[in-house]
Amino acid sequence: MKLYKEKNRSCVLLKNDRGDFLFIKENSDDYWILPGGKKETGESWYDAAKREIYEELSLKLTDITFRGMIENHFNIDDCFYNETMVIFNSSCTGDVINHEDHIARQCRWVSMSELIDLPLQPEPLRQFLLNNLAYYRKEPS
Repeated sequence: MKLYKEKNRSCVLLKNDRGDFLFIKENSDDYWILPGGKKETGESWYDAAKREIYEELSLKLTDITFRGMIENHFNIDDCFYNETMVIFNSSCTGDVINHEDHIARQCRWVSMSELIDLPLQPEPLRQFLLNNLAYYRKEPS
């Protein structure tokens, strides 16, 4: 019998003053993800995004706006996952600091042109970003 799990992630697409976007790689992963994490029971998506960015990167965000949602389905071992990922936008002018000592985290600023070849998870994220390319190019930092 296959197990079924729901996974709810609240993420932020952080843009710097050069127009690059922040992605992170955790522990020994071979792919990059948006900063963010698990939405706690009873927590709003908005509050989860702000909390996760502070916990992961020591950044206090005040200007975050909803951008979209991705649903992703995948199997790991004998478990089927239904992942919902809510994405917010924000700008970043401060230094990014790895705030969680128990996680080996790399941070990387990525241009839209580099995005095509960057190994991303979940895979629908790449298409989401490419579909919104015009929006991200014109958005002020």
